Amino acid sequence: MKRRKEPTEFKLGTIIVPYIEMFDEAVAIRTEGVQLIIDTYFNDLSIDNIPQQYVFTWDWLGKGYKFTVINHLYKSSKAKTKRGFKKLLAEALPLLIDPKNGLIKKPELSPADLGGFNSILKQL
Repeated sequence: MKRRKEPTEFKLGTIIVPYIEMFDEAVAIRTEGVQLIIDTYFNDLSIDNIPQQYVFTWDWLGKGYKFTVINHLYKSSKAKTKRGFKKLLAEALPLLIDPKNGLIKKPELSPADLGGFNSILKQL
């Protein structure tokens, strides 16, 4: 039986942000995810504004940015949505970040996923 892989993305406000996962830990936000965050919340910035220390490139997984880049974007932006974004982060990030290691937790299964999972178990 083929195991379904969980989606490597999380919801931040109105957008779905893809991330890079290694050894079952979420380690970075994908480049397209950072661009999405910028386009949605920080239209006065660009990926070029982000310091190199936040960038990682894995040959087999592509390019991504450390999760701390969200904080950098927030501090660097003059966007009017900053206040709303800060509130969003205050609510969303504690749910996503594992306090033990500072990495994003694996997404939890939704009720629909659990329903599908249970129906598969009943067939076995």
